[in-house]
Amino acid sequence: MSYQEDPSRDYPPTSEFPPVGYAPPGYGQQGPHGPPPPAPRRSNVPLVALVLAVSLLLCGGVVTTGVLLFQRARDKAGDAIQKVPTALPTKAPTVAPSTAGSAKITVKYEVSGDGPATIVYTEKLGGLPRTVNDAKLPWRLSVEMDGVSFVSVSALRISLQDGSISCKATVDGRTVAEHSASGVGATATCNKVTFN
Repeated sequence: MSYQEDPSRDYPPTSEFPPVGYAPPGYGQQGPHGPPPPAPRRSNVPLVALVLAVSLLLCGGVVTTGVLLFQRARDKAGDAIQKVPTALPTKAPTVAPSTAGSAKITVKYEVSGDGPATIVYTEKLGGLPRTVNDAKLPWRLSVEMDGVSFVSVSALRISLQDGSISCKATVDGRTVAEHSASGVGATATCNKVTFN
């Protein structure tokens, strides 16, 4: 025997799911004129538009400031590049030969301090510098130069221990440059251009 459902039989609605359109008695009736009208719903469109407008203004300001700063930096870089020389000198500067009456000068170089040291000095204007390696200090040298001269001596400490080094340059017994330095790898440099 098979079970068949009777389509004409009317089943009562379940209590969990009331029928569509069902309202319990007294629902929504708070006053003599029926239920109050629903409160009008406020729109968020003006607030969203305001936030969007402020965001666009801020973004536009940031972009404009960035563009202005970039243009200013580019202009300054262009000005700096125009001031850079395009060709560098390849030779030491030369001076016209001294006149027949110019006097010779006696230059004395002195280096003292904690050695040993590497010493670099000049003998004449426009000439290549001379180098003395592992010089024991104190070190002295006298050279004769023309009246227009570049007097220069530099001394570099090559010891790995702390110490000091000094240089001194005199022209005809008169001190024209002195310098002292201290520490590992300290360098003392004495330079002077003379016009005698």
